[in-house]
Amino acid sequence: MKAPTLKMDDASVRARHDKRKSWFLAEASRQASNRAMMAKCEGFYDGTQWEHEDAERVRERGQNPVVFNEVKPTIDWLIGTERKSRVDFVVVAADEGEAASDDATLKTKLLKYLDDANRAVFERSYAIEDAFKAGLGWMEVGLRGDPSGPPIYIGAESWRNILYDSQGSKRDLSDARYLFRIKVVDRDVAEALAKQEQGTLLTMELFDNLLFARQMEGEITLSLAEQFLTQPLTIRVAHEGNKYDYAKLNQPQDDGTFLNDITQRKASFVIGEQAWKLSYAEAAFDSLMQVLSQLASSAPQVVVGMLDVVFEMHPNLPRKKAILERIRQVNGQSDPDGKETPEQQAAKQQQQQVAQAQFEAQMAQIKASIRESQAKGEKLEAEAMAKRLEGLYMSAQAAQVLAVAPGITPIADELLKAAGFQDSNAPGPVIDPAVARDNVTAAAPGMTTTIPPAQQADGAMAGIQTQRADGVQAPLAANPTQTF
Repeated sequence: MKAPTLKMDDASVRARHDKRKSWFLAEASRQASNRAMMAKCEGFYDGTQWEHEDAERVRERGQNPVVFNEVKPTIDWLIGTERKSRVDFVVVAADEGEAASDDATLKTKLLKYLDDANRAVFERSYAIEDAFKAGLGWMEVGLRGDPSGPPIYIGAESWRNILYDSQGSKRDLSDARYLFRIKVVDRDVAEALAKQEQGTLLTMELFDNLLFARQMEGEITLSLAEQFLTQPLTIRVAHEGNKYDYAKLNQPQDDGTFLNDITQRKASFVIGEQAWKLSYAEAAFDSLMQVLSQLASSAPQVVVGMLDVVFEMHPNLPRKKAILERIRQVNGQSDPDGKETPEQQAAKQQQQQVAQAQFEAQMAQIKASIRESQAKGEKLEAEAMAKRLEGLYMSAQAAQVLAVAPGITPIADELLKAAGFQDSNAPGPVIDPAVARDNVTAAAPGMTTTIPPAQQADGAMAGIQTQRADGVQAPLAANPTQTF
């Protein structure tokens, strides 16, 4: 059924047209001085910094109106900075589940395809040039009526062709009453076009608003794709190294459903990297690389496991994706934002087996070291016990000798005293030397009372390996000529 055509003589249509015309003329008058200054600022960048009358007066004096353009290098620096710090993006799922994640991945590829097909990176640079020169730049996102190009159009629009509600208070113009786009076309072309749906215009200012505008542009592009891209579509996304990734969307199936139906779910557009954080990210990358260098000698496994995370932090690393894929392939790691391939799963399983074997070998070595230490400890304890038993045996032998020959007890006390022995229970002299001589004389008349110096206890351990009292000798006879 053909849609009815609105006629200009319709009273309601004419009233609506007159109302919007009044808005347009009032806004054009309100912004006249400001737009004149914007045009003058653009002329300053191009070197047109003389008023026409002043330039003619200088020429009449025989001089050239020379311009030392100090504005242009500053603007060029801003333009170069924008092109250096172009940002990436990703579409994230609004719901949980693998199906929602796959849908977000397909929409990321779709938006990258639309970005590529429209040469949107250059269009954004054109828009931001207007913002740097005149103070305001515009991007246009809408459905394309021409079927020969991509279904969604992304492009820059001159500030001269846009007239917005200057009384709005929000940067995204969400509270604006109107937004006019000026375009001079032939009448027949204009009549063929108000039948087409109009696109949406976005605003952007300098660096502070650049990412905000990029966010809005991505959200509108994604919204248009989710609503109006219903036909089957094959997209191609360029990767590093002159490689391409192909994906098919909205493919009809025999059961009446559609494979990879991007209109079925809603996702969110997210800026991947922020321009004002680039220098911070580079500084953090350098700091982490220094930390990893210090850890390399003591904990190399930690360094290997952290390499992909550290390299992913660098914002301007050439061939960054290829480097990350190679690191993760060598380490058997998977992309945290993607699925593991069968090769990655096998490599990961093999790495886990190697790690388990290494752990078991280390545990076996530790257990062997523990057993060796325990054996050494038991040996030392046994030797200490043997020494204590030997000392006990020697004490027992001495006690037996003293029991058999009590008369030599004073002499033994004198020997202990000469050796420096101190009785902890009875401080002072062990025995009175005079009493010791009297006891020796009484026990063995005629025996000399001279105490010889202490000698080694030769034979003190005799009989320790037998059950007989081999070390105990018979009582000494009272021989007046025997000397101790």
